[in-house]
Amino acid sequence: MNKDLFKEYIKESEPTKRDKGYAWHTAIGLQAVDGLKISEYLVRTAVRNIEGEITFEEANELSALHRTSIFRFTESCLPASIPMPGEFGTTTSRGRNGC
Repeated sequence: MNKDLFKEYIKESEPTKRDKGYAWHTAIGLQAVDGLKISEYLVRTAVRNIEGEITFEEANELSALHRTSIFRFTESCLPASIPMPGEFGTTTSRGRNGC
């Protein structure tokens, strides 16, 4: 018997709460390393995913919708002189030694 009968179960199985919690903890930790503050909305969305209320794909869609609504709000409320995401250019600076 050469075929692994359990391969599909392993491949297709739903991650456990522990797996999901670890993945979210890692992702949020990486955000913190970059100096980003985590929103309560993201935490609530993560918990909903871990508890099985929503899938990861749904959590991703909700996060994207949340980001889009924030950008729309800032576009309508902030002066046009403030660059919006995606409009930032590359800035370089030189140290004392010219590098």
